[in-house]
Amino acid sequence: MPAGIAAGGTTVGLGTYMSAGSPLHLWSADGVPIGEQVIGNYGDIYAVAISPNGNDVVTGGSDRTMLLWDAHTGQLKGLPLSFQEPLQAVGFTPHGNRIVAISGDTVQVTNADSNAGLIAEISTSTTAHLAQLGADSE
Repeated sequence: MPAGIAAGGTTVGLGTYMSAGSPLHLWSADGVPIGEQVIGNYGDIYAVAISPNGNDVVTGGSDRTMLLWDAHTGQLKGLPLSFQEPLQAVGFTPHGNRIVAISGDTVQVTNADSNAGLIAEISTSTTAHLAQLGADSE
């Protein structure tokens, strides 16, 4: 599949009116819109990432949720994964089987299971825990 483009933000124009939510917009690499425009109250989207295989998109933002989307249809996959703080960054691992999210002072690793359409927590670690791991290896 050719690379795609994903965008989200604070407010996106919808014809003659503005949406208070943060719709996710998806386009193919040649600029053709994918699926219907996603409209909903998702807060401000601060972070967007496309999986290495191009099948999934993950978003995170001010509403303190991480959402997994189907990159071919723009449809939500599974339930949101909630955090205690807004998400500043999200990204897929090189194999695309895990998602890393940064929320406040927490780094969270989740399983991105496209077949089940779920995001399931597999482990968590705070920056203090990561610092301790680094100290143990010295």
